[in-house]
Amino acid sequence: NGDLYSVKTMGDEILLAEINLEFLGAFSRSPDGTKFALAKINDEGAFVQVHDGQGRLLRQAVGLAVDMLEWLDNDTLLLSYQQDESKNYDTVIATLKLDGTLTELVNSNGADYMAKPIR
Repeated sequence: NGDLYSVKTMGDEILLAEINLEFLGAFSRSPDGTKFALAKINDEGAFVQVHDGQGRLLRQAVGLAVDMLEWLDNDTLLLSYQQDESKNYDTVIATLKLDGTLTELVNSNGADYMAKPIR
């Protein structure tokens, strides 16, 4: 819960650039360290954003709240989020690629589950 800052140094001078967030739900760096993903949560719901230090590469809506956000490789994230109640299930585990492809692997609707292999 709070703000996220990108800090650059130039000699002895520290330059700060704030990435504006209402609420930081999750944060993760890519395996190669060139990108980071974060979950932004506001009144509209939850969004996964991917940045490369120069700008935002992706903004993807993913329901109401993000519980977990981890990189599988440098182009794919694994995430768990709480889905909109109108979809009739609560928790979703999915992969998200940098091209915006969101693939549900598991979703729950009470005691019913659907699962797909990670490919």
